[in-house]
Amino acid sequence: MAINPRNPPNVFRVVVTNPATRHSFMSYATLGKFPAVNATKADLLSWLAVSTFSTLGQAHELALKFPRMGDWIAEIDLTALKTRNWACSPPSRAGHIDLYNVAPEDLSQAVVAITPVAR
Repeated sequence: MAINPRNPPNVFRVVVTNPATRHSFMSYATLGKFPAVNATKADLLSWLAVSTFSTLGQAHELALKFPRMGDWIAEIDLTALKTRNWACSPPSRAGHIDLYNVAPEDLSQAVVAITPVAR
């Protein structure tokens, strides 16, 4: 999936709270979590980014699979971001979009909706 930088779609991220806090929009690297010892180059790049999904359904599936990630899904308007630096994952992870070099505060301000996870 390619993203048109002039007209990017909204993306979705599982978050813990409503409203979402800046903590919900930090990469694993920013949070001080270490990558797996056997991490691939792609894994390391994703570790530096904030993971999002192209559909609400994909984020919902992740939240159901990993309940500790959160009970809410934030919809983020990419056009509201100052930095337009993202990468789509390979086809094996279709719909996964990594956001790079975006301040957590900017992401939290770009939230346009919060949806509860139906469990």
